[in-house]
Amino acid sequence: SGRCDALKTYPSWVMGSHIPFHPSADAPKLVYMDNFCGAMAIAGQYHHVAIRTGDIHRAIAFYEALGFQVTERFTAGITLACWLEGLGTRLELMQVPIPRPAPDAFGDEHYVGYYHLSLLVPDVGQCLAQLEQRLGTAPAILLPPTEQQIGSHRYRVAFIQDADGLPIELMSPLQ
Repeated sequence: SGRCDALKTYPSWVMGSHIPFHPSADAPKLVYMDNFCGAMAIAGQYHHVAIRTGDIHRAIAFYEALGFQVTERFTAGITLACWLEGLGTRLELMQVPIPRPAPDAFGDEHYVGYYHLSLLVPDVGQCLAQLEQRLGTAPAILLPPTEQQIGSHRYRVAFIQDADGLPIELMSPLQ
């Protein structure tokens, strides 16, 4: 019917497991849609992007240099984790106890999966210079700053790697 009961359990492919959903007065308002692939789905509000890291302290330093601030530190099972907020988004960093190198999402044209995190910054060149100053070394550049036309808009874009080699796009609008 498209209406949410006070307690509703969604199938595992919707929520990750059979998790009861309890709306509260201070929770973001959600929109309920009927019959998405035969089940009720919820469209809500973006919350965060989770990134697994081989060294959470090194990753925190990198994202702080980008302008993020740690807002919460916690454990997830046996691993350290934290939330960072900045640049209009929230990230979750999770320490991987025995890390393996990440796949080459930027260089492998056959890679399937999440490709990159894109951050809108006022000036790509200034952001890169500030990163170098704050980190003490220049970030690894995957694509040097270049102009890109996307629809009717022009941007200056650059791709860098975070502390674990994951691609990050920096983009700023051009006039």
